[in-house]
Amino acid sequence: MRIAHLSDLQIGTWTGSPILAFANKRAWGALHWFVRRRWRQREAWLEPLFADLRAQKPDHVVITGDLTNFSLRSELDHAARVVDAMGFDGRTLTVVPGNHDEYVGGTRDGFVRAFAPYLSGDRSPAGRYPFVRVRGEVALIGLCSALPVPFGQSGGRLGAGQLQRLEEILGSPSMRRKFRVVALHHPPVRHRGNEARQLADRAELRGVLERGGCELVLHGHEHRDTLAWLAGPRAPIPSFGAGSATDSSRHRDRNARYNVYEIVRGRLVGATIRAYDRVTGGFEKSGTQRILLPTTQ
Repeated sequence: MRIAHLSDLQIGTWTGSPILAFANKRAWGALHWFVRRRWRQREAWLEPLFADLRAQKPDHVVITGDLTNFSLRSELDHAARVVDAMGFDGRTLTVVPGNHDEYVGGTRDGFVRAFAPYLSGDRSPAGRYPFVRVRGEVALIGLCSALPVPFGQSGGRLGAGQLQRLEEILGSPSMRRKFRVVALHHPPVRHRGNEARQLADRAELRGVLERGGCELVLHGHEHRDTLAWLAGPRAPIPSFGAGSATDSSRHRDRNARYNVYEIVRGRLVGATIRAYDRVTGGFEKSGTQRILLPTTQ
């Protein structure tokens, strides 16, 4: 099975949104975006990305959050149309929310409404986390780490209830026979930055994974390629972070990218980064950033 992993698309639109008229987090966030981030996220690069993605013929696609900038209704609707146009349906595409998708309070229902086909579990409605989607030998488990936080912060939290349900899912006999992929937005370890941008209960999440086990963790949030190894009950668990799918940075290790993972007979045998090439205008395998998995896995 081939799984493609995208994150942090941050698709924006200002249509019908007098955002700067409000003295709240969105207004400050918009000012920050115009000054520092406006030229860093290029939605135009999604067209060649999606073309390359379809050429890779993944069996499933996972998007680990931050599909929007400010979780505006107009952004959610626009981002949903963009995702619908990728060419994958609810059977072959899974989405989880990021902190920008619940930028302020009262926006969670809007995200669920916009991306319901990609959020529902096999036996649960969209908006209930964790949700489980079994696709052949693979079980995809989606978590929500998004919550509204004050301006200047971007952290997340899963909460005791979600962690307890996750432990029950991972420990069930039927799940233990699957290749279990846990997807969330915030990384389960601290990679960079201060505590205000971290997953507050990441230690508790790692404890659940150490006891219950899984075979792969996917996340976003860092806008960089990351790989960490988490303790598992039988073997280390690889935790991959995908860089932003729309980042236009000229740094070779930051420009728009996504990952492809290869699963063969219940084992992760390889993971490749595909990054935007400014010369060709397309996405290529980044030979300098081929991810080689240790033999212990």
